[in-house]
Amino acid sequence: MIKTCCIAYLITELNVGGAENSLYQLVTHLNPKKFSPIVYSLSGEGKIAEKLREKGIEVICLGAKNKFDFAIFFKLIRLLKKQKPHILHTYLFHANFMGRIAGWMNRVPVIISTIQVMEVERVHHLYLDMLTQWMVDKEICVSRQLEEFTRKKAKISSSKLVTIYNAVDITSVKPLQVEAKNKLIQELSIAGFQPIIGTVARLTTQKGIPYLLKAFQFILKDFPDCCLLIIGHGSQKQELEALSEKLGISSNVKFLGFREDANEIMNLMDVFVLSSLWEGLPLTILEAQALGKPVVATNISGTKEIIKDKETGFLIPPKNQESLASSVKLLLQNPEMRKEFGNKGREFVTENFSLVKMVENTRKLYYELINQKLQ
Repeated sequence: MIKTCCIAYLITELNVGGAENSLYQLVTHLNPKKFSPIVYSLSGEGKIAEKLREKGIEVICLGAKNKFDFAIFFKLIRLLKKQKPHILHTYLFHANFMGRIAGWMNRVPVIISTIQVMEVERVHHLYLDMLTQWMVDKEICVSRQLEEFTRKKAKISSSKLVTIYNAVDITSVKPLQVEAKNKLIQELSIAGFQPIIGTVARLTTQKGIPYLLKAFQFILKDFPDCCLLIIGHGSQKQELEALSEKLGISSNVKFLGFREDANEIMNLMDVFVLSSLWEGLPLTILEAQALGKPVVATNISGTKEIIKDKETGFLIPPKNQESLASSVKLLLQNPEMRKEFGNKGREFVTENFSLVKMVENTRKLYYELINQKLQ
């Protein structure tokens, strides 16, 4: 048995996001006496890189100029040759694809890729995954439905796939005190708005924000002082702001952009909404539930595994603003229902999506594969 397992983690970028947060939580909670991690990012610096270094984790950002910067590939090969890791664990498509080839060329004993999202739009990602699956020992899927999708659509062998759920660190998701809430309300200029609904999402097609805005138009008819907080940035920002103006709801909608204090702002929300068209396993829902917030989300793969319909929230059809609006309004009209759903949601996340469980399941997988390959 190896005394200390050297693991190289490779990810496409280290800005704040679901995959990046999952990597951070895993790397910083592994037993340092048993595991020696180093993190490589294909692109430049990011907030997660700073946080990892603060925890004493070595981070090397390769500085890719674009998706086709092949010089980075050869730099990665040289780094892996120098480090000689026992395990290479990759996250996100570009890192998965480039990493498994570089790892195979360096004869890294164990290669693992984590799949975070269903590749509904980029079919070529599925094809390239299928083409290179023979180089990988395991592909971790963050939900059972994602595992099933990957098996069917990318034609990945069941023996290569394993589900390890994303997780949330319950201890780091804490309710705000009244004074802190009031201070945040003033900072965001939302004093006088009540109730408050919100979402945390990248402003891209996947997240279905136009349907949320159209639903909010209906919600305002019954709750004219309601406020919609949209936390996140992305390529659709201007388009969504224009739609908000066109719908006549812009005075009640706050586009907050990227916020490091997103969890704190969630404390202000009476209802959390996720209007995505597809997902893997959305961490934002787990975080909202950990804060005791009722959730309204689209009934898609990933969300169905973390929301109990009519118990911790409502699952509604995607692209259906009427159903989204009616579910949110039902929660806003019933404070006791909100409280009950929120309490049950927090219990469900604590029992099933704990950080301890995610780290332990990953640790077991590491040892299982090391024992197979290095005995």
